[in-house]
Amino acid sequence: MYYVDDSGDSARGIAVYSWIEVEAKQAVAAMAVWLRFRSELLERYQIPQDTEIHAVKFLAGRGQPSTEEKVNRSKTLRREIFQEALKTIGDLPGVSAGAVYRVTSRRRSAFTEVMRDTFCRLVLGVDRRLYLAEVQGAMIIDGNGDGTCRVYSRLYSSLNLSGHQLVAGPFFQPSDESDWIQIADIVAYAAFQAVVKRPGREFCWTWYEDYIDPEGPSPI
Repeated sequence: MYYVDDSGDSARGIAVYSWIEVEAKQAVAAMAVWLRFRSELLERYQIPQDTEIHAVKFLAGRGQPSTEEKVNRSKTLRREIFQEALKTIGDLPGVSAGAVYRVTSRRRSAFTEVMRDTFCRLVLGVDRRLYLAEVQGAMIIDGNGDGTCRVYSRLYSSLNLSGHQLVAGPFFQPSDESDWIQIADIVAYAAFQAVVKRPGREFCWTWYEDYIDPEGPSPI
């Protein structure tokens, strides 16, 4: 199974997609590790297991993920928790994670086509990856109510993958209902920060390389 989430900035012309590859035989064991990590967050930081760790909101200090105000108020502590999440993801058994990106001069309204093209290239790359491994797979994407689900479905269909290794998808699932999509969101955020290198956020520039892939996100 492949779980996919997107990130990016139309004003800067940066499009990012993360992917989480989960081997079917290891899926239960990998999720058990992640749920154990979530249990530790509850015990150490009073963050309930069903609280979504949405990267942008969590690191910006928004919301009240914990029942302890010292956790809710501390951006430094949230950063430490986020790094623990990335380390856990990097160590999940039978799970590979990565990200692709494009940097373009096309901005604002023209940027939509860049995101769509980047998504198509990601899908073709996943299909190729499955082909080389001689296995079949399916894709699940973060689902929301802004119309992107229908767009991704049309883009996927336009690639005519019938008879290829990626045999099903894209299926859509909201991040607040899927731990795997939340994991993909965490990776997407780290990948975006590795690419954008926004001044003032030097603390997270190397998170992706430190915990996910020392080679960094792949240009596409």
